[in-house]
Amino acid sequence: MSLQPQKIPTLEKQKDFLQHDIAITLPFLFTRLISIVAGYIVHSMLELIFLNIILFSIAKMIIKALQRGYLIVCQKIEQKNVQPNLDDTS
Repeated sequence: MSLQPQKIPTLEKQKDFLQHDIAITLPFLFTRLISIVAGYIVHSMLELIFLNIILFSIAKMIIKALQRGYLIVCQKIEQKNVQPNLDDTS
C-alpha cells in the first residue's frame, strides 16, 4: 500500500462550495426567521386578546358585585327611613 497524498481542495473549489452552500441555506434561514417572527407576533396578539377577555370578565364581575352591594345598602337605608319610630321616649 502506498500512501497517496490527499487532495487538498483549492481555494477556488472551497469558494464555489461556500457560495453554493450559502445559496441553498440562506433562503431557508430567512423563511425560518420570518416564520419565527410571525409566530411571535401571532402568539402575542392572541395572548393580548385572551388577556383582554379575562380582564373584561373580571371587571364585569366586579361591577356587578358593586351594583349588588349598592342596591343592598340602598334597600337597608330605605327600610330604616320607612320604619316608624315606635320609641316614645324621645
